[in-house]
Amino acid sequence: MHDFDFKKYRLVACDMDGTLLADDHTIHALHREAARICARHGIRFAVCSGRSYIALKPFLETLPECSHVIAYNGGRISTGDMKTELLRIPLKMSDVREVLELAPLYDATACVWADEKLYVNKRNYLAEAYGKLCGCGVIYFEPGDLSFIRELRDDGDDGRDGVRSNVDKVFWFDEPERADVIAGSIRGKVPADVSFLQSGPGCMEFIDKSVSKGAAVKRLAELLGIAPDEVIAFGDAENDLSMIQFAGLGIAMGNATENVKQSADCVTETNNEDGVYKALVRLFGV
Repeated sequence: MHDFDFKKYRLVACDMDGTLLADDHTIHALHREAARICARHGIRFAVCSGRSYIALKPFLETLPECSHVIAYNGGRISTGDMKTELLRIPLKMSDVREVLELAPLYDATACVWADEKLYVNKRNYLAEAYGKLCGCGVIYFEPGDLSFIRELRDDGDDGRDGVRSNVDKVFWFDEPERADVIAGSIRGKVPADVSFLQSGPGCMEFIDKSVSKGAAVKRLAELLGIAPDEVIAFGDAENDLSMIQFAGLGIAMGNATENVKQSADCVTETNNEDGVYKALVRLFGV
């Protein structure tokens, strides 16, 4: 570890898949202890995930020390019990439609998260597996029927920047090798106000361009009166880069991609080896 004053940290932002979760999609006992270590030191522990609230809920029920939740790769921020929402930045109506129009060109299985419901354009094992992973049912839709997408206006929203929708993100998935090919081809074709990123093998996500885990952690820190150099961030994938770069101490998991490791201040053990717990034990000397 680098020579930091470890007692100054006040917020730990921790990715879920590939970081806090082991490959068997469980949170090991020692990783639950990591959240308790933070609580004992008066440090906020925030889960930062690309998942929806509904997909995070079963895990968060085992983490009562979680103070805040960042979901949809930064598109939504809530308190740890998910009862009070602090921020929501959904996609614009026009951007959702444009991304969904691209899907048939790549024969992509496209999922739409709208109002905590999962809509999918193709019936296949990938869709069923994703629905099962998220712990929710799958609602199939025909390409021409987008009636489930609606306008979502906040007070004072005059629509000048494009009317927001009830869609928090659009998610494509495929076999990992094919997804890599699609990702290489599509990056220059998405709408200007949409960010495209790969959040894991076979996973391709489309979110509003203003949304990222880094921006969400920054916003949460500001709400809590916490400076960037008082933040620790753990992650393993491309969608974790922004928060690792924002944090005063960015820690890559041992199973992280090479670019995440290169961007981090240090590297801990893998998600299967309780890397978050072991890093915090070293940091706080417990």
